[in-house]
Amino acid sequence: MLKIISSVGYELTKEKSNSPEDLFNRSVVKFREGSHVKELQILYLRYFEELLMERLSPASADFFTRHKVKDCLALLYAMKNEGFLPMKKVYINTESDFLNIFENLDIHEVERILEGDEV
Repeated sequence: MLKIISSVGYELTKEKSNSPEDLFNRSVVKFREGSHVKELQILYLRYFEELLMERLSPASADFFTRHKVKDCLALLYAMKNEGFLPMKKVYINTESDFLNIFENLDIHEVERILEGDEV
């Protein structure tokens, strides 16, 4: 059983003037698995969020006005891809891989988890 410790996101900023870092977001979920604390980081293009917002149902759009995509994306990814939990970092580089995370999204389950209940 997993216990979610935190789920947060960051907009990356340029560290060098010629760096494309400001085009990316990082989403991080920390969870307890047994007696171990683990972390999963997802790096993705910020543009993918814009595409997502255009395609959301009204209920999902309402959810993402209360919870930013970057703050819960790693959690959603972990819920959908439990086999990837041993990984520490994932880079999502295609629109289809990003949008797939949101297919068949159980908003009520995600809200329950974000409120501190276990997975």
